[in-house]
Amino acid sequence: MRIAGLISDFIQNELLAGANPNERMGIEYTVREALDAASRNIEGRFPGEPLVEAAIRSTIGLAYFELGEYDTATAHWRIVVQLREKELGPHDRETIDALNSLGISLLYARDDDGERQTLEALHRAEANFPPNDRLLLVIRINLGAALKRQARLQEAESVLRSTLPILEQTFGVDDEDTLSCRSVLGSVLMDQRELTEAEEHLRFVYDVRTGLEPTHAKTIEAANKLAVLYEVQRRFDDAVRLHQDVLARRLEVLDEEHEDVLTTSNNLGSALRVAKRLEEARTVFEKLLPVLVRELGSYDRNVAMTRGNLALTLSDLGATDEARAVFEQLMHDLDQTVDLSPAIVVTSLTNFGRFLREEGEFDRSEPILSRAIEVAETELDQGHPKLMLAIAALARQFRTQERYDEAMTLFARGAALAREYDTALPFDFDYFLYHLGLTEYKRGRFEEAERFALETYRSIESRDGAQDQRAKHRAKALAKIYQRLERPEEARRWAELSQ
Repeated sequence: MRIAGLISDFIQNELLAGANPNERMGIEYTVREALDAASRNIEGRFPGEPLVEAAIRSTIGLAYFELGEYDTATAHWRIVVQLREKELGPHDRETIDALNSLGISLLYARDDDGERQTLEALHRAEANFPPNDRLLLVIRINLGAALKRQARLQEAESVLRSTLPILEQTFGVDDEDTLSCRSVLGSVLMDQRELTEAEEHLRFVYDVRTGLEPTHAKTIEAANKLAVLYEVQRRFDDAVRLHQDVLARRLEVLDEEHEDVLTTSNNLGSALRVAKRLEEARTVFEKLLPVLVRELGSYDRNVAMTRGNLALTLSDLGATDEARAVFEQLMHDLDQTVDLSPAIVVTSLTNFGRFLREEGEFDRSEPILSRAIEVAETELDQGHPKLMLAIAALARQFRTQERYDEAMTLFARGAALAREYDTALPFDFDYFLYHLGLTEYKRGRFEEAERFALETYRSIESRDGAQDQRAKHRAKALAKIYQRLERPEEARRWAELSQ
């Protein structure tokens, strides 16, 4: 009880009080600033009370992790592990829990030591706990999620498949950890294009969460994952209906300007845009953006995301001048926006670069797209879809400019990354292989174009069947190639396959 009291006092007096405007004389004080102050104040604060310090650092580390500050979270959890190993021993439950947190934080920080620490936590848990112990199973879920993040999909699937039935048998199908495991497994299967089974898992999670807490953040997360699957399956109207349902549920209990309602509205607008229901998407984004600016300020990540979505929608509608103005405002605000994830930065730069490319402003688009690639290489995993998006965008510009060698180099790099990391649609290995062939076709090297087109057709046909739309598209490309090669019989055969 005494230790719990010390922990509570520190959190109330050092962490929460720091975020209270009355304690700061009216000065705006962010969560990050409160955490930074608490981190400084904990040094030497509890001499002779290492477990108190460990508990508080664990709380602070988790808060930094939730903010995406993985390096700072890691620094706290390293100390927690050291303190608990010394006081409790390496095989104590709290020590193993801290080691798991350290490993996951390192993995999210893309530190190679993360896998070693996570596996060490797993090995200690397996040596000390029964197979159905909750902490052991949670470590396995975290390991599966980390492997997915590294695009090691088959390893992730193996870990999660072996964990899910134990969770179901021990804790039930609607247990929080069981649902988390099933959700991650569904995402892994989606990335591997095992879409039917992925839908079974993701739909199950969404239905259970909706029945338990229809407006909870995790229910919305489940809806978003299922909507992404629908979009991959090109079931765009299903994705829209899902977001509309979530929005209606949230409006039953929340105000129109509540953060969760605004987030769901943005997701709905994005789904409408992908479904090519552009005027509806425009209406959603134009209604949403001023509310976000008023509530959150111009330099908020949610404002940046919505502004980018509006710019894309306007561009798709052909409202070029309006789209340019929104893009320019986004670029102006980008470097000042707080808590902006690298993925959003890369997406914003790439989309503006693509807009300028389509307008023929190559001198402006090239440095912007090059910066997008640089940020992605520095801040994201090598198999990250945003890196692939940026590479594809600049390669297509080079091809448009008839800089074919540079285009081939970038497309080949994308293909190598896609093959190594088994990236998902739309920027998978077949995408880059197709564009390698198209680039060869554009510069009149039809034999090379044939080789790439045949390889990508066979890959898609063997996996998804000859009736798949991408397979038919590749067959149509082959028909054109054989016309150029003056091989009419083959051209006719491939034209028939494209029907």
